Amino acid sequence: PDLIGADVVWDEGVTGEGVTVAVVDTGLNNHPGLLKKVNGVKLNRIAAWVDFIDGSSSPRDPNGHGTHIAGIIANAQRGPDGEWNGVAPGVRLVGVRVLDEYGFSNYENVIKGIEWVIDHKDEYNIQVLNLSLVSIAEVPYWVDPLNQAVMQAWANGITVVVAAGNYGSDPMTIGVPG
Repeated sequence: PDLIGADVVWDEGVTGEGVTVAVVDTGLNNHPGLLKKVNGVKLNRIAAWVDFIDGSSSPRDPNGHGTHIAGIIANAQRGPDGEWNGVAPGVRLVGVRVLDEYGFSNYENVIKGIEWVIDHKDEYNIQVLNLSLVSIAEVPYWVDPLNQAVMQAWANGITVVVAAGNYGSDPMTIGVPG
């Protein structure tokens, strides 16, 4: 977090409290850093969970990637330097499992996950949607169904954060979503 200046924002009292981030990925495990508030008091900050792969009613992450991403975002554990390990240790999380134990999926599941986030944004106060996944671009971005779903989330007032791969400077080399 120090590398991106999160500590400067924390000094102003901003830790992400009052914000909910939807992590659309391989799932979420009940990691200790996600089960406490910034003051160390135990509190499960996973506000909601939906599983489009196995239909599990409880958070799980057989791959670990989604939990890793959630930890970067929201880990409220303190490191040896006394600072939080997550960038926004006060946020609540919504876990949306759309990738299997190998990190694979299809457009249908990912789009269903994005649509679920849009449909439940007011219920859980979802302000941010994180998609740390990528697919190879097959068509221009404006006709790609996954990019259209991302644009719909954005049009509904959700800040969308994506990890788009970059395969070069030629057309069609930015991954989807991107």
